[in-house]
Amino acid sequence: SPDNKYADDIKQLINGALANHKKVAMGLTGVYMVSYEELQTINKDINFCNWIALCLTIMVFWIAFRLLSAPLLAMAPVIMAIVITLSMVRLTVGHLNLITSIFGVVLLCLGIDYSIHILSHYTDVSMKDVSPRRRIYLTLTHCGQGLITSAVTTSLAFFTLMIAGFR
Repeated sequence: SPDNKYADDIKQLINGALANHKKVAMGLTGVYMVSYEELQTINKDINFCNWIALCLTIMVFWIAFRLLSAPLLAMAPVIMAIVITLSMVRLTVGHLNLITSIFGVVLLCLGIDYSIHILSHYTDVSMKDVSPRRRIYLTLTHCGQGLITSAVTTSLAFFTLMIAGFR
């Protein structure tokens, strides 16, 4: 956000001034700076959580499905959804705040369920003799309606965040 740029610019000015005066101590304080530094720490921690969640999810897919392609198949649509969502956050809100910064990990955890259902049904033992094309058709006709219903209800839950004033 523009406010973060100002805080960073002021910190650079202070560091530049301190470089010439080694015996002088300077810093920034106050409600704004404490809030700014807390937000920086929270964003860094949430980013770390996003990476941990991603790595653990990939590991679980490798273990559960015993397919090297399973994590890629499962994560591609979820990662695309996260990128689109965070892009929309950037366009509408302008920056990540405390609430919007958790969207990545929430979407990963919610979105991966759809991939689990689809991959579980697709790799079902009872369909081993079925052609891949037919298996995809059977998977989507068997799971599709439930997944669409789930996606609509989850979307409506996220839609309520649009009416919340959290900018």
